[in-house]
Amino acid sequence: KPPQRRNQPPQQRFSKGRSLNTERTQMSKLLGCLQKEGLLPTIVFAFSKKKCDLLADYIRSKNLTTSEEKHEIHVFCNRSFSRRTGTDRNLPQIKRVQDLLMNG
Repeated sequence: KPPQRRNQPPQQRFSKGRSLNTERTQMSKLLGCLQKEGLLPTIVFAFSKKKCDLLADYIRSKNLTTSEEKHEIHVFCNRSFSRRTGTDRNLPQIKRVQDLLMNG
């Protein structure tokens, strides 16, 4: 186990002891390669809810959709989420999914 520095929280560890920064770097390389080869959209599986949430937050900062795709996603989400009741429509989970979809 690597020594911890003073006044710094311990790094989060994932599979095989990798840090969050290592996971982000790998995800960035993967996304770059897939985008370069024209293989987006794609699905990435993470078998931990925590890891899935953290990687989704990282990907949310990327812009992987065109304006035309964003429009299609917006129309799809409005149509799909309009079936929900007023309070359900504004749930944080619904907003988060919509944000994630908009950015790819």
